[in-house]
Amino acid sequence: MMSSPMSQISSNLPIAFALMAVLVSVLFILLPKLFGASKLTKSYAKFKVLNRAIVHEGKRPIIALTLGVATKSLPTGSHVKVRVGGDGGPERSYTPTRFDGGLCELMIRVYPDGEVSPRLEKLGVGDELEMKGPTGIHRYGEDGPGTFKNGRKVIHGVRRIGMLAGGTGVTPMMQVINHIREDPRDDTETCLVSFNTGEGEIMMEEELREIDREEGGKVEVKFMVSQGEGREGVSKGSLRKMGGEQLMESMGLKGKGGEVVMICGPKGFVAKAKEDLKDKVDVLVW
Repeated sequence: MMSSPMSQISSNLPIAFALMAVLVSVLFILLPKLFGASKLTKSYAKFKVLNRAIVHEGKRPIIALTLGVATKSLPTGSHVKVRVGGDGGPERSYTPTRFDGGLCELMIRVYPDGEVSPRLEKLGVGDELEMKGPTGIHRYGEDGPGTFKNGRKVIHGVRRIGMLAGGTGVTPMMQVINHIREDPRDDTETCLVSFNTGEGEIMMEEELREIDREEGGKVEVKFMVSQGEGREGVSKGSLRKMGGEQLMESMGLKGKGGEVVMICGPKGFVAKAKEDLKDKVDVLVW
């Protein structure tokens, strides 16, 4: 028995609505990039929020904001600076976890008493954020695989990068790791040790674990927490209680040529790590 034209139309309506929803979502992402998206420059410009996600809930939640930009790429190792409240308003620097294809993704930990992050938390899809860049003096890979620029200083022949990240300090590490993974010529090894207060505050844990599994030793990732008992894949430990030799060992470094350590995190974290490693290896602070 043949179905009537009306019944055929009715049965196809859910599919049509689903396709329409997908099309609207795609257009919402593409149109701001194609029409009116700003270029990232040394002066502040407004960028539209295309997506907002809560990565982690809690007393200090982590949010991800995706902005539409007309700039195709950002030098690896650089940051962007955001401002709230217009001219004279407070500023903060962030390292994008993604910057390609017209999209800039910022991972932000919200501090309840902060000047900037609580206001960023309130941004929704369609709102605008002031941003400029790139900023910072560090660059990776501009002179080829295994090279760092630190202002005018250039470090060549890096074969292994140790990475010490405190909390949100993991974002520049992720930027360099992704650069190495995407360059088939680059066989530089990395070992990231991510330090956090508790298990619930570990940023991008699953994504980092997946990279570790996929890279088969080229990228190693370790997690340490100062509170709690730890769990499988997460060790109990604090950078404050570790000396230089322990830090070197945790990153698989021998203190020979071809090794560099990246450090990023709170001021006390950075100062302690830098002091412990100053006579053992080249150190770059983000």
